[in-house]
Amino acid sequence: MNGMNDMIIMMTTKTTMTITAKESYNAGDVILRCKPLVHSLHSDVKAKHCDNCLKRADQLLTCDRCGKMFYCSEDCRINDWTNGHNGECRVMANKSFDIKMDSFTRLLIRLYHCVESNTQFVNNYVETYNGSKIRLKDIEVDFQRFSKDAKRVTEFMAITGRLKYLKESYDINDLHRWYACLRMKLLYPIQYLSENVFELNRCLNRPPIALTVTLGISDFKHSCVANAAIVTNNLNIEVRAMNKIMIGEEITINRIEIDKRRSYRKQELGERFWTECHCYRCLYHLDKDLDYKKYNELLIDHKKQWNSANNYKTAERLNQKFEMDSSFLLQMQLIFGEYHPFITTSMVNSYLIYAKYSHLSTKPLLILWYNRIIEHIEITHGLGHPLYEMFTKVFKITEFDN
Repeated sequence: MNGMNDMIIMMTTKTTMTITAKESYNAGDVILRCKPLVHSLHSDVKAKHCDNCLKRADQLLTCDRCGKMFYCSEDCRINDWTNGHNGECRVMANKSFDIKMDSFTRLLIRLYHCVESNTQFVNNYVETYNGSKIRLKDIEVDFQRFSKDAKRVTEFMAITGRLKYLKESYDINDLHRWYACLRMKLLYPIQYLSENVFELNRCLNRPPIALTVTLGISDFKHSCVANAAIVTNNLNIEVRAMNKIMIGEEITINRIEIDKRRSYRKQELGERFWTECHCYRCLYHLDKDLDYKKYNELLIDHKKQWNSANNYKTAERLNQKFEMDSSFLLQMQLIFGEYHPFITTSMVNSYLIYAKYSHLSTKPLLILWYNRIIEHIEITHGLGHPLYEMFTKVFKITEFDN
């Protein structure tokens, strides 16, 4: 491999376009559906979930050649071969290749080999929200700025070191281009979702089940008061309206954690995306009086109670006086807005404790909160999302008549 100083690529930064609504949307409407180009399973679930469809399975097939990719069916094994594994298989067959290698590096390897093994891969068009089409080839990054970012340079050099250990030859320019594109534009995580609703609380603290290269959502800008949110269901990605959006209004999403003070958000956006947030909350510091300390204390307390749901005796002992906390919900809505996927999953977690263990639960309150949660699920996730099926399977409103 050549060193970083040997790079001769000079690319300009294309200003991210503003995505404006071409029609009006109500809260819960689907704005865009898309799928990733390629993905890489997180090392924590490697050999436990299918590398192609992400489903958990007790019995998994392996790749006949490298033995380091795992599939729930022969169809998934065949599909993954044509969707990227055919390029990386030889590298993974190397005895030095560790399947527990971090998912970002494995995703970069897969992307690199997809491009190298298929000349049309970078030329395949993906339709974006506004009807225009974009190719992987069109993504541009400012490499001069990247070369001055010490954190990114260090990470990239660490990755090249791991690849050098595999004794594989990579074009340093191409590898760096795809690394930069991933870090700045195309990387999107797929959130883990347990098949058991009583383990949903664990999903809030788990890393993503997979990392993806996704073109369709790359141009949606960040806002701390976003009017849309991205929701995932395995490899199905949706952009959903979280409130009323008028024709011509900019559609925005959260690209960082927003339940932090403005100074943290500003630093995070600057370090990760070299950008600033221009929403009214940040421009006029409208959240300066928000008690983030109180919110975080409430969140920590609730997470402890949610986590106790996995142990019946502990949950029964700790949550006899548990109540659905309206003040906590208000704190979340002041930060996230009236509807947000995190608010929905938080309400579901609390309801599981309240309905199953609390001695303070009453039929009217159970029905009230049940209906409220169904409304939130319909807007933030949709009634076709597994979260709705899991929740309604465990709790049926007809049971409250007993």
